[in-house]
Amino acid sequence: MTALSNELFQHGCSVDREPDTCPRCNRGIDPELKTTSYTYKDNRLERLQVAYRCPRHECAEIFIANYICMLRVCHLKSVSPKKHEPREYPTEITGVSTQYSEIFNQSAAAEANDLTLIAGCGYRKALEYLIKDYCIQKMPDQEDKIKKMFLGNVIDKFVSDTTLKEVVKRAVWLGNDESHYTRKFVDKDVQDLKEILQLTEYWICHDVKTQQLLKEMTPA
Repeated sequence: MTALSNELFQHGCSVDREPDTCPRCNRGIDPELKTTSYTYKDNRLERLQVAYRCPRHECAEIFIANYICMLRVCHLKSVSPKKHEPREYPTEITGVSTQYSEIFNQSAAAEANDLTLIAGCGYRKALEYLIKDYCIQKMPDQEDKIKKMFLGNVIDKFVSDTTLKEVVKRAVWLGNDESHYTRKFVDKDVQDLKEILQLTEYWICHDVKTQQLLKEMTPA
């Protein structure tokens, strides 16, 4: 019997399971119980929060397990805070926009901690930075104009590649769905937006590499 099971037994309750993965280092663990907090309603245990410590010396961080208690059984619902491992981006993307990767990673961290209602807005912002910085890099003399324009207008006016233009337009549509009150594409969600963002990255990388090759290998 674990320390938590033994403690709950004294309350006449049991637990369905305990965390077996640390949300901070994402490693399998046998967590160390530190303290518990109980919430009662009508003299019945309603909620339970348990503070655990990761036993791995490389981590050793504290996290919280949240339980909902029904019919004298406490069911594990979530653990927090979760730590998001930032993505690494191609140099072609970081060379175009240093802000894009930071905004994307912050949005992914929000999503990892179940803040899904704001994560989509962050991905939409990341898209705007990537496209505007890409267009500014290609047309630096238009920088002030590009910064002030709506993203849709920037795409129509300054994105010349037909395929990239169509891909980015769809990213904007889904990004707007994540930011606005009503959705136009009810069968799509933030995962679809992320896929299109990565497709956008691919096409920008393709263009940057192509232009670099043409520049390096000009005919004599």
